[in-house]
Amino acid sequence: YLVPHFDSSFGSSGKVVRFDLATFSTFEVLDVTDSGMYIDRRKFIDGFTDFEHGFLVPMGTDSRTFVRFSLKDFTIAGVSAVDLSSVSSS
Repeated sequence: YLVPHFDSSFGSSGKVVRFDLATFSTFEVLDVTDSGMYIDRRKFIDGFTDFEHGFLVPMGTDSRTFVRFSLKDFTIAGVSAVDLSSVSSS
């Protein structure tokens, strides 16, 4: 899995890429912005997994949306998000 950060065409990106480690020949792309409907789901600094879901960590003040996506259902239906802008930093 590759964490989206910047895209050469549009600046910040929301596209997660996963590829077959055995062959490196097949890959899938999940646009967590749902083709731009959720513009706040872009520009992440890091990511991690619990082997059931992937999590995308927002990049500071540029993005404040924490995103979770299903590793089994790698579609927009398997994506959920939490807006962290109301969370205090203290």
